[in-house]
Amino acid sequence: MKYLYLYFSIAIRHNYFRLSEYIFIKVKLLTMSLNKARIRQLHSLFAPIMLLPVILTLITGSLFQIAVITGKSEEFLWLLEWHRGKFGRINLEMIYPFLNAFGLLMLAVTGITMWFQTRPRKNKSNTSKS
Repeated sequence: MKYLYLYFSIAIRHNYFRLSEYIFIKVKLLTMSLNKARIRQLHSLFAPIMLLPVILTLITGSLFQIAVITGKSEEFLWLLEWHRGKFGRINLEMIYPFLNAFGLLMLAVTGITMWFQTRPRKNKSNTSKS
């Protein structure tokens, strides 16, 4: 594995690959180095932590949009505050969107990685007969 990484690093320095190929190789090496159990562990760690902020953001954003449509947005400004991460005395407005984005990105990456690892491989013998 270490030699494979070294080979690709040298190839990149000498411009043997385009950037898209380099990114694909890096992702492939990353997924090879992380085993399935570790990825599932990361995913199961982030999923319960991210459930509350995502549901809260989804519900408050939708309800506030309904309030705007009905013309009663002034009465429901507290929904917008919760949506942005201001929870009474606890003010997370500066970092709440970034924490939400980071958590969702981690869930997406680990979920897609698990999906790629569990996809069935096509049998080459079946494709060569046709």
